[in-house]
Amino acid sequence: MVSAKYFSLIAGLAALAAVGTALPAQADALGSQSFEDSLVPDLANLDLELDLLTSSEVVTSSEVDNTVVDTSAATLMQPTEANDDLTFSSFDGSLIDLALESSTINSEALGNDSPELAQITPVSPGPIPSAYLGVGGNLGFVSNDSAVGDWGFAVISKFDLGPRFSVRPSFLVSERDTSFTIPLTFNFNQYQVGGFRFQPYVGVGADVGSSTALLINAGADYPLSPQFTLNTNANFRVTSGFGFGLAVGVGYTIPWFTD
Repeated sequence: MVSAKYFSLIAGLAALAAVGTALPAQADALGSQSFEDSLVPDLANLDLELDLLTSSEVVTSSEVDNTVVDTSAATLMQPTEANDDLTFSSFDGSLIDLALESSTINSEALGNDSPELAQITPVSPGPIPSAYLGVGGNLGFVSNDSAVGDWGFAVISKFDLGPRFSVRPSFLVSERDTSFTIPLTFNFNQYQVGGFRFQPYVGVGADVGSSTALLINAGADYPLSPQFTLNTNANFRVTSGFGFGLAVGVGYTIPWFTD
């Protein structure tokens, strides 16, 4: 009996000792497992969080893009509001005015660079001499017993009788005839074309040759220099046989007559 009691007591103490030994080991195991679990993240939860973040960013960026596009389209499709008029009226146009002023073409400069048109303008009496004597040629077109209508040689002259009248004797020599023309001319105003001065005249007189006839004369003086004058004159013999010729010559100014 006594041995049975001792055996039961020893067995209880052994069981108690085994329980005491097992409890700390289990506590240590649980503590280490909790600590390791706290250090190592849950992969499933981490993947889930990454998915949520990515989806939220995609949605946010798409919403932003849609918002920009929608806003631009709405802006283009909207009609102009009354505030636009105010904005336009308050627009500073000084820069546009400055650009227009800088691009304005100077009409005066263009007028100075453009070629001058030939305009006949009256000028005051000038360098046309009062008397000259020269030589030239006669171009005859209609001949009838006079050198006026023949091709030949011409001696020309001019002597002023006043501010408006001159006598212009000429001596014409052709192969067949000779003529001495004495017209009294009326001198018109002097004119200028560009820088070229001339004085037209018209007159009436006589053509003295093999016979004497009425002569009508018209022409112009063109001063080339103070010493030389170009003269052209047309002679019309109107009686005792018609004749027509054009005499061209250069006269030298007679100084003593001018003085």
